[in-house]
Amino acid sequence: MKPILLMLASGIVCVPAFAQWDCNSSITFDNGDALYPVAITIDTANHHHNIWQIGRPHKAIFSSALSAPNAIVTDTLNPYAVGDTSVFILSAPLSLANNEQLLELQFSYRLDIDTSAIASVEISADKGGHWSNVTDSLPANFYWDGDTANLSSSTNGWARFFMAYRCSGCVHESDSILFRFTFISDSVPSAKDGWIIDNIGLSYWCETGQTINYTGIYPNPAISELNIFSSVVITNINVINVLGQMVYNDTYNNNTVQMNVESLIAGIYFLKINGHEVRKFVKE
Repeated sequence: MKPILLMLASGIVCVPAFAQWDCNSSITFDNGDALYPVAITIDTANHHHNIWQIGRPHKAIFSSALSAPNAIVTDTLNPYAVGDTSVFILSAPLSLANNEQLLELQFSYRLDIDTSAIASVEISADKGGHWSNVTDSLPANFYWDGDTANLSSSTNGWARFFMAYRCSGCVHESDSILFRFTFISDSVPSAKDGWIIDNIGLSYWCETGQTINYTGIYPNPAISELNIFSSVVITNINVINVLGQMVYNDTYNNNTVQMNVESLIAGIYFLKINGHEVRKFVKE
């Protein structure tokens, strides 16, 4: 399947072909990453002074990427400009073979902003015709599941954002979902670093049907034991912390698993099962 060119006002977004993706794809912006040149579009057509850049950060707060050397950042060298709107588009494929759709997006980020600056993530299911904020109303038949998006204030180090979109019985106008990342600065010079994003992860329903149909976990929050059950056999479990680091990995061969989590530090974690299904849990 050839890439599809989508018109966004006077700009063009290239939607990548399925062949360049697998069920769990990652964008690190580093050498050997073949996805970001086709999946990421920095919209300079509509925003001529767009300050999103891909490269090695050399800033006061953003001195390094999470996975060195590169990340996408609001200017790799200078504080963000005043009175500016900067946008990049992430294009993710969907399978048209299934009425049931699942797409999960994760990314690591840091924010160093004024209280008047705006950072947002939006979704479009109709080739950029309509956009919905990830915490507001979504396209018909979609629902959001994940962390409440808190992009309104500076972070203390790296944070991890997770969201899942599920669509049942959808009529698709496109074979892709678009995510729009927008940073809007105010008119007051502040010498702030802005927004940096690294290690974007995308998991979605594959045409081979490899993703788990249903997964449940309890108790959540967990203190010592976490029980996991699935409609298919669980063969592998990874636990990822909010920094995107894998802190647990083991193999299984059962529909139910009791996992000991006593050794984990208290906090938020993401459970990846069979490399596809992601669930968030809290360790107390």
